[in-house]
Amino acid sequence: MAAAAVSVGLTLEMVWCFRGVLNRGCSMIRSTPISRVQCKTFSVSGIRCKDNEDMNSLKTNPYFDKYSQKISQLEKSTPEELSQRITAIRRKAKSFNSRQGESQATSSNETSPFSKKKSLDDIVKLDLLKKKSPQEITDIWLQHFASAKDSISVVISAKVYSLILDTKSNHPTFLLPLPRQHGYEYFVSQSCGNEFHFTPLINYQTFKENAPECLALTHFTELANDKDIVLMQGEFNDDVLNISEAMCLTNQIHRYYGENDIKRQNLLARFSNSPEEFRHMDLIVELERLAS
Repeated sequence: MAAAAVSVGLTLEMVWCFRGVLNRGCSMIRSTPISRVQCKTFSVSGIRCKDNEDMNSLKTNPYFDKYSQKISQLEKSTPEELSQRITAIRRKAKSFNSRQGESQATSSNETSPFSKKKSLDDIVKLDLLKKKSPQEITDIWLQHFASAKDSISVVISAKVYSLILDTKSNHPTFLLPLPRQHGYEYFVSQSCGNEFHFTPLINYQTFKENAPECLALTHFTELANDKDIVLMQGEFNDDVLNISEAMCLTNQIHRYYGENDIKRQNLLARFSNSPEEFRHMDLIVELERLAS
């Protein structure tokens, strides 16, 4: 599918990159493999429910029931099998992370549970890219990732990203719904530096700080001042997400964090500051509003 430009709202203009044909002749892009983001751990704070009624509402989600009941049954009947399955999940997560280029260092600018900060120069020949216009840079960036099996790319304005930074400083952790065939599945997002990391809620509840990530978004700001654009690259585990689902979560992040929408800002505030007022179903209502 060719790359397509999508205008989102009045303040957020995003260029979406789906599958397409990669122009291998582009001299701006380095031929070395991308050094991918690895999630070391997730914070265990922030995922809270108001009371039993709120948790019961969450449990009506078919994905919650599907996995939580099986986990509980295995834990009681055959704990050895549960241990084997956990080991298999972690092995698969380790394989995903190894493809991302494992790193033990943390960001020099921020104490982080995630990998060290990537730079745009790790991916492109930045000195050559700076000679191009914003539109040309956008085309090059999207085209480079168009045929990647497990990568997505987006270009947003520097103004929008500035708002994202301000918003996530107050709301580093959030919860997002994802439409599935038989309902909605919830995903936990956590931000750190220029990155957002995601894991399914059921993994978060099961493995806590050891939950493996399934999607990592990195925003590159090197061109923000001169070109007024920020380049984003996302990498996802295609055993958990397909490209449309990864883009759905990415879109929601930019809509919640990059727009001054009162309803979405209130949801962020309730989740972070007033968990007793937070309702998981409100997220689905908002997602359906965005899709209408």
